[in-house]
Amino acid sequence: MFFNYKQNYKEISSPMDLRYMKRIKFHLHFMGGWPLNELYEAYREKTKYIPLRHFKFLLVFWSTIFINSLFYLKFNLNKLDFFKLGQVYIVIFMTAVALQRVSMPFMESYRKTVADFVLKIHLFHHKQRSNYAMKVHKEVHKILEYLTTWILIELYVGTSSFHLIPLYNNIRSGVFTGNGHSVKNGTLYEYAMYFYIPFEQNNIIFIFIFIISLILIFDIGSAFCTYDLLMSTIIIHVWGHLKILIHHLENFPRPEADKYGNKENDFRYNKKESRVIFEMLKENIEHHKLIMGFMNSVSNAFGVMMFVYYIFHQITGCILLLEISALNAEAFVTYGLLTAFMYQQLIQTSFIFELIGSKSEIIKDAVYGLPWECMDVKNKRIVLFFLYNVQAPIRLNAMGLIAVGVQTAAAVSIKSF
Repeated sequence: MFFNYKQNYKEISSPMDLRYMKRIKFHLHFMGGWPLNELYEAYREKTKYIPLRHFKFLLVFWSTIFINSLFYLKFNLNKLDFFKLGQVYIVIFMTAVALQRVSMPFMESYRKTVADFVLKIHLFHHKQRSNYAMKVHKEVHKILEYLTTWILIELYVGTSSFHLIPLYNNIRSGVFTGNGHSVKNGTLYEYAMYFYIPFEQNNIIFIFIFIISLILIFDIGSAFCTYDLLMSTIIIHVWGHLKILIHHLENFPRPEADKYGNKENDFRYNKKESRVIFEMLKENIEHHKLIMGFMNSVSNAFGVMMFVYYIFHQITGCILLLEISALNAEAFVTYGLLTAFMYQQLIQTSFIFELIGSKSEIIKDAVYGLPWECMDVKNKRIVLFFLYNVQAPIRLNAMGLIAVGVQTAAAVSIKSF
């Protein structure tokens, strides 16, 4: 079932057996963005691309469409009314963002980060750490099942409505009947995406353009939703790692003598316990190092994407709000849903990143709360080293300039108004 998040864990032998991972892979593969070569050694899956869906072909094809849209804007800038001009600008900026995202498979850092996520970071590989780790694994699985379903619904509903509204306006205006399409009387074809065509249009050409724009708008929507979903999935798994690490630190064992209620202050771990504590500290430090290293990789892979994303929202947010300011039914129907989806995606992505920032602060207290006073000198030095390392915040920076989170999203939204 599409909405059923429950799966038989006995039948799951790898992260790619999880339903939400299959959905992410399917939509990324459709965009040519799934790292098949990097995952070949693990899954022995043949590098088989969907015809005309390789990211190199898509990049050339979309670049051509982007240039054509600029030509359309150049030759029709003084002919379009405010309402149509805003739509053209929005689609051009959306195409620019999609171009950046479809080019991401060119980046080795992106391919390696996605492969590392599947092969090393996914909580499926860490559920055996403890009973709590298994609990977090199942919790994250449930969250991502719902999140994946919601974002994919947004994708299909949003792209469909973006096409149905111009189609309805065309039927209502009668452009398909007789000589309905006429430059003289002002009854022209409406499209979801406009192209520069240096000759007179008719119904056959409209059908051709409609089909092309249907594919392109779905591709643009997929570029937004699928890569946002991938990034959100990665970050939620990192959040799960942080929850597990914090739990292990906050439930660090005390000296055996302490368990019998002795309140003397001079209790220390004995030699046998100290060896166990050393291994536990080593395991937690390695876990934190794994998280930090992976987040640096995520910043390198997705930093440019988030930087472009914030610029896009800064510009198109203003345009969308201007379009809605007409305060008529057509403006609300055409741009209301798009505006809601755009801001929802921005808030959702930023909120998910904020979860990591909040957990990053808790880790500092959890490490300081370790029973270091009961340790020998060697383990105390290790704790001091650990405490020094956790001072660095765990977050994603857009090109090393902008911290991705709620505050940045709020600043972008406020400036749009």
